[in-house]
Amino acid sequence: MAFGKRRRHRPRQRSRLGKAGIEASFPALGPVEFECEWFGKIGMTDNALPRFHRFADNVVGFSGYNGRGIAPGTVFGRTLARLIIGEIAEADLPLPLTDPKEPPFLPFKEAYYEAGAQIAHFAGERF
Repeated sequence: MAFGKRRRHRPRQRSRLGKAGIEASFPALGPVEFECEWFGKIGMTDNALPRFHRFADNVVGFSGYNGRGIAPGTVFGRTLARLIIGEIAEADLPLPLTDPKEPPFLPFKEAYYEAGAQIAHFAGERF
């Protein structure tokens, strides 16, 4: 499960927000302690489709799940395993093979979305 908010917090704040989210959703549990925690950025693509990349000989990967990585990640992982063991060919992959490259105007896009998220959170906390 994912708990917390989509904004930048220090690790202790993330942990506190996650615990508060679980306790609010499942009050019968009482106080919770995490065995482990994870946080990170969501891999977004410019057309909302994940990417299949060949990084080098025998080095391939999928990325850019756009916040929906659990189900496609499982399916793509199985597909990638089938490719590696030779059960399927590259032509059978669910997405075309592309070269990894930085999207155009990436710093500007990141700043735009970060500013929008901060404004949304600021407004949401006030209204």
